[in-house]
Order: sequence, then structure tokens, then C-alpha cells
Amino acid sequence: MKTPTIAILAAIGIFALSTGSPRLYGGNSQMDDAIAELELAKNTREHIKHLEEARRHLQIAEKNKAGERVAAIKEVDDAIDAARKSQYRRMEDYIASAIAHIQEGKRKALGK
Repeated sequence: MKTPTIAILAAIGIFALSTGSPRLYGGNSQMDDAIAELELAKNTREHIKHLEEARRHLQIAEKNKAGERVAAIKEVDDAIDAARKSQYRRMEDYIASAIAHIQEGKRKALGK
């Protein structure tokens, strides 16, 4: 009777570790999704759609990034403004800055 219980608990533990807990990795899944959306914003014609989606991911990310998440949101907002004005070079600069803030925030969340 104990063997099935132990096997079930072991299977649950293995599944949890293999899927990666956001808390285990500093809550970075939203940050990673934001970076993916920012990359899409640079490389597609639907700039604003992907920028807004990146902002959404940043807004719901854990708030343990020492201000880098907030700075990235500001850069994304500036990128959206530039995209609306067809200032694509400026938009790309803001995106690059946002990605840098996100990466730094991820490092700070992990204590590196």
C-alpha cells in the first residue's frame, strides 16, 4: 500500500521539477515571455501588438527585480509611443534597453 503512495509522490515531484517552478527560477517565466514578445516586435509588422503583450507579461511578473521590471515597462511604453509615430529606429533602441533591464532584473531576482 505504501509503494503506490511513494511512487505517486515521486512522480509529482519529478513533474514539478521538470516543468520548472517560477519561484525556483526567480519568477522569470513572465520575464522570458516578455523578451520573446519584444523580439517579435522587432521582427514583425505587428509591433504594437507584441509590445503591448510584452508589457502585459512585465506587469504580471513577480516584483522582485530591484526596479529593473519597472524600468523595462517604461522602455516598452516608450517603444509603443515610437512605433505609433513610425519611429522604428527609436522603437528598436527602446526594445534593446527593455531587454537589457529584463535580463538584469532576472539576474537580480536570482541573487547574482
